[in-house]
Amino acid sequence: MNTMNYKSLLSYDKFKGGSAWLILLIGIGGYAFGYFGFDTASIWKEIVIKISDVLVIGVIIGYLSNAAQFLGIFKRDLQDIVYSEKFLSNQRNIVEIWELVSKTMFRSKFPKMSKELLELIKKHYLADDEVSYYDNYRVITDVKWADADRRFIIVQDTITFDLIAENQQKFTIPLKTWINIKNLEEDEYYSKVSCWVDDIEKTPQITTTINNKKMEYLHQCDIELEGKSKYEIVQKRERKYCFDYDFDIGFRAKYIVRNLSVTFNHPNDMDVSFICRGTSEDYKPVKNDKTSEEYSYKGLILPRQGYIFALKRN
Repeated sequence: MNTMNYKSLLSYDKFKGGSAWLILLIGIGGYAFGYFGFDTASIWKEIVIKISDVLVIGVIIGYLSNAAQFLGIFKRDLQDIVYSEKFLSNQRNIVEIWELVSKTMFRSKFPKMSKELLELIKKHYLADDEVSYYDNYRVITDVKWADADRRFIIVQDTITFDLIAENQQKFTIPLKTWINIKNLEEDEYYSKVSCWVDDIEKTPQITTTINNKKMEYLHQCDIELEGKSKYEIVQKRERKYCFDYDFDIGFRAKYIVRNLSVTFNHPNDMDVSFICRGTSEDYKPVKNDKTSEEYSYKGLILPRQGYIFALKRN
């Protein structure tokens, strides 16, 4: 008789009923701890109260359903809390969480190169730079012959975009121009740049270097920015060089660019071919006639991607 009573205490029904009361008491205790044990602004206060809601409500639902259904409800509601945007945004180890999730996804999709893929994304696309991205990047390029023999050209660029900064600390953005100076005299080539930030003209820091081995001239314009998270940038550049050695004009992104449009105006005795530079989608042609072409790209252009205009005399 005593053995039967002992076994009945260990039966599933007894365990089910006892665990329900235990969970109910834990939930009530969680309410007390949540309301009185944390500061009002603490994220953990909300988490403890939400979990207590799940426990107490789950017990009530458990009397109306079986134990498996109760565990399913608890798991689903707990996932809603842990995976919520508010909870994740307050985690200091969000980078580690992202890496673990990404590794799991990459291993299932690309098991042999998951590590290399994660390192590539972190290094080139989520780099720890001062600039988050360029928004609404607009380029207008005007090309004309500088001499009657069509040996030299003058290229004028007007570039406008919104720069979205990672923070408000001081940083520098560059604009670099390379010119092939093979067999050229010093007065046969040049590059000059003007810059505006939020409608205020800025005096950029200019540095020039010559690589005698490559016969290449580098003109670099640097602008210092500080104190804002968004800047409206305008850059105007004019350059002269020999068409025999430089017969393409292009753009290669240094940072991520969101949405780009380019207009290319040229003489009617010049053939122009437009080439996508590594972008995941094609540019959309907007205009194409004898002296002007326009293309637009809706979406993200990643670092080292862009476009090329290949030029030829006709």
